[in-house]
Amino acid sequence: MKSKLWLDRATGVAVQTQHPNRLSYLADTSVVQALRTANLDGNLLANANISIPNVKEISYMKVRATIVPTGLWVSPEALNVPGQRFAGTVKENLVEGEFEIEHRRYDGSKAPPFPPDFSRDPAMKDYLSTSDLIQSDDPVLAEKAREITKGSRDSWEAARRLSRWVSENIQGAIPGGGTARGVYDSRSGECGGHSFLMAAFCRTVGIPARVVWGCMYAPDRGGIFGQHGWNEIYMGEAGWIPVDTTAKETDYIDSGHIRIGVHQSIATALNASRMEILDYRIGIGSPAESKPAISAKYERYLGEYTHSSRGKVQVVVKDGSLVLDIPGKIALALKDPDDKGIWQSKLTDRVHVTFGGADSGAITEACIHEFQPMRRTGPLDLPPADAPAELRGYLGKYLLMQAQAEFLVQTEDGVLLLNNLAAKRITRLKPQAAEGCWQDESGNLSIRFALDGKRDVESLVVESVTRFRR
Repeated sequence: MKSKLWLDRATGVAVQTQHPNRLSYLADTSVVQALRTANLDGNLLANANISIPNVKEISYMKVRATIVPTGLWVSPEALNVPGQRFAGTVKENLVEGEFEIEHRRYDGSKAPPFPPDFSRDPAMKDYLSTSDLIQSDDPVLAEKAREITKGSRDSWEAARRLSRWVSENIQGAIPGGGTARGVYDSRSGECGGHSFLMAAFCRTVGIPARVVWGCMYAPDRGGIFGQHGWNEIYMGEAGWIPVDTTAKETDYIDSGHIRIGVHQSIATALNASRMEILDYRIGIGSPAESKPAISAKYERYLGEYTHSSRGKVQVVVKDGSLVLDIPGKIALALKDPDDKGIWQSKLTDRVHVTFGGADSGAITEACIHEFQPMRRTGPLDLPPADAPAELRGYLGKYLLMQAQAEFLVQTEDGVLLLNNLAAKRITRLKPQAAEGCWQDESGNLSIRFALDGKRDVESLVVESVTRFRR
């Protein structure tokens, strides 16, 4: 990010630093003592009246809303776009009315060739230009975008390749890298960071792209709308196609997205006082199975499961899916199990569920598997001289971006250790049969190391398992 720094000429002490979204300055103790924390949930989130676990398959939604957004001026034209209709009023940025959202998936028909040429279209100039946040003229980003899109048969295939790369390689984190280049370098960002990088990638290969801002439905806290940013990619005759790399909706968006306008400022806030879901649909058309058939299919898994310190979870059926409901936190719709008995979350690839049973075949246990990736940021400051050669490649510093927490992988007496610096906790690990796989003594924590093309360790993934008994 660009920043300005003010220095005291006599001492060299920094007296003020200005970033695009933050001002820091030297102050006396009275100012510091007056600081208070503030709860910003009301500015960024709004409770909904319905819980919908199967978010990614929302195909239609009707919402009555009262919103006073800040950070951009709202117009009726920005609220009425393909896939979204608004009936109501907009007065001095007070939005009151009903949204009907029905985003249909684009099949790539009539996509422009690749690379495209929109240089003669003045309406596309802003969406092909570089900016402080979307540095499409950055040579590193340009080279990577060309590498990803090489050989694409048309611009839609190129855009989908870029979208998948951002979705798969950028971790969710707040604040993350900030600008497109910062997100690329740190491999982390919030929704804005994902969207800035996606827009920069598209623009640098000639595909018009923009960042739009609004809110999206999420299954947290019994259902909420949270402010959110995503992309629209221009496909010529097909118009602007929305994609959401943060939500891993790389070639579509679900109809829980409400568009407010084109992103104008990083100082945005939703400020919604009412978000009432009047109607919604999951999927397209009638379900293939009747409700009784669906209930019978999942019946043996349904019920309440308990953990000694984590409380209770409910396994229920809703909208045709098996749902793991963690009361007060989140409800996760699950995909049907694969051949290994893994029920993958439909919302995120970082959570899945397995069920265990007694010899009688009855289900007695639900296990929640959570995955946390950590990028290797460097070697240890003082690597031990007696570290076994087979362990040396794993040693180093690793960063959990979401919490800005540093972990060390160390060794002692020929044993690999995971050192959580923030929690001041060291976990001893033992190797497993699979290469690069390790486990703690309880069997509830597993670590897998990921290698790059040169077979150097670039990251690790921690898998934790929490077992709930029926």
